[in-house]
This record gives sequence, structure tokens and C-alpha cells, in this order.
Amino acid sequence: MKNYLFVCNAGITRSPAAASAASELAGKKRKKILTEHVGLYSGAKISAEKINSFDKIFVMDEEMANTLRQDYHYKKPIINLDIADKYDSDISGLYRILKSRLRRHI
Repeated sequence: MKNYLFVCNAGITRSPAAASAASELAGKKRKKILTEHVGLYSGAKISAEKINSFDKIFVMDEEMANTLRQDYHYKKPIINLDIADKYDSDISGLYRILKSRLRRHI
């Protein structure tokens, strides 16, 4: 079973939606995955050890990827989903875009 982390700024909209979309896609493909999500700048405490335990990390922009590499010394590939922080009200649009971008990675 693969363990995936989804990272956005606050952990409120984009990363939870991405984790949900990934779980849905995995279910359709009959794959078992574990997902977690975190807001990198939310004040939530997450250790480098925990970050480095994930098989894949998905971020919403390159700044987050750079932070994970520099501050947490994450060496595995990071997948940038390139999702702008503008989906406060259009969750269905966000979910549709996420599924499209996640499909080849799940």
C-alpha cells in the first residue's frame, strides 16, 4: 500500500480535496492507498521524519516543493499539481482539475 501526502498552504481546501480525489481514483483502479494532507504554512507541526516516510508527495506549487526539499530534506520526487490558491467557492471545479492532474500518478 502506498502512502501519499498532499500539501497546500493552509490545509483547508486544496490538499484535502486532492487527497479525496486521489482516494476516489485509486478506488476506481482497485488500488489501495493511504492519504494525508497538511497545510505547510498553517502552523501544524510535521517532522522531517514524518515527511520522509511518504512514498509520494503532491504539492500545489513549486515554492512548496522547494520548502520540502530545503527544510525537510525530502529527496524523493515531488509532484507539483500546479493548482492556484483560488478555489474557496468552486470546489467542484477544483475537484475536476485535481482528478485530471492526478489520474496518471495514482
